[in-house]
Amino acid sequence: LDTDAAIEARNVVVASIPTAAIGLAMEPHVDAWSANLAIVGVCLGISAAFVGSSHRTRNGVAESLSLRGAILVGIIQGLAVLPGWSRSGSTIAAAMALRASPLAAFRFSFLLSLPAVAGACLLELRHPETWARFDGASYTGAVIAFGGGVGALSPLRTALGAGRSAW
Repeated sequence: LDTDAAIEARNVVVASIPTAAIGLAMEPHVDAWSANLAIVGVCLGISAAFVGSSHRTRNGVAESLSLRGAILVGIIQGLAVLPGWSRSGSTIAAAMALRASPLAAFRFSFLLSLPAVAGACLLELRHPETWARFDGASYTGAVIAFGGGVGALSPLRTALGAGRSAW
């Protein structure tokens, strides 16, 4: 089972382990950190530096990451629980820095987000107060956020394919 799809599936599973470990370890602190504008600003700056430097690595040609590379990208994604940290921008930039092609980095980042988002949702839904807060505005907000996210994927993929990763 050495196909590109099998390697990518293995990498998603392997990268999800440090993501989950970091996310679970940091979860109790996220609300307090979100209220600290200095932390938010530093995280925004780090994310911007990741994305801004990605144009220097656009010559990557690998269609999949090494096992070590997948672990490193999983660590980067785990840090995305920090307020202001761009999960997609930093994971795409990290994969590109590890010599993944821009479109392979995009695909891996997207696939890697699925277990992370699903896990975060399940963790949040275990709290009864979460269910008590659901109302029409919650569902409307979820639909709008989903639509905006899906709508952003195509222009992002186009920009990456055209070698404009810093955009």
